[in-house]
Amino acid sequence: SLESKLAGPQWSPRRALVALDTTSFSEGALPAACSLLNQRPAQLLLLGASGLPPADVDSPEFPSRQVQLARLGQYLQRAGDEARADDLHVSWRVEDSTASEAILDWSERERAEVICLATHGRTGAARWLLGSVSEKVLGRSRRPVLLVNPRCLRRPAGRAGRG
Repeated sequence: SLESKLAGPQWSPRRALVALDTTSFSEGALPAACSLLNQRPAQLLLLGASGLPPADVDSPEFPSRQVQLARLGQYLQRAGDEARADDLHVSWRVEDSTASEAILDWSERERAEVICLATHGRTGAARWLLGSVSEKVLGRSRRPVLLVNPRCLRRPAGRAGRG
């Protein structure tokens, strides 16, 4: 049971999924995930979801869907390179779907032992309009979910935000 896994020091996952949205805020889940993966070998699964609307608009203000997905892939690759320095095996994936669906699907396919998400802490109208990915994942996941509030964490020295 989840309670027995979390209650004792014996639980140490070897496969964690972290969803990133290119903001330094979402990167707040990375240190938490890496600290959970304290036994080697361990695998860090990085996921980016486009969350783009179905219409493909191509203009200088709105790059095409393919360009946005390629940029997201480059971002995940850079984030993975940093995690590899911690001796973690890193896989990354870009999904052209909503964040919550991508997280739930990929966590099952890759058998993630824990899902780590940074919660943006939106309330009121912003939460109503944008929804809560964390809430959707927490309510539907069959995997343990660790929600991180990056406002409570200090960024490691020498690491600049990209968002």
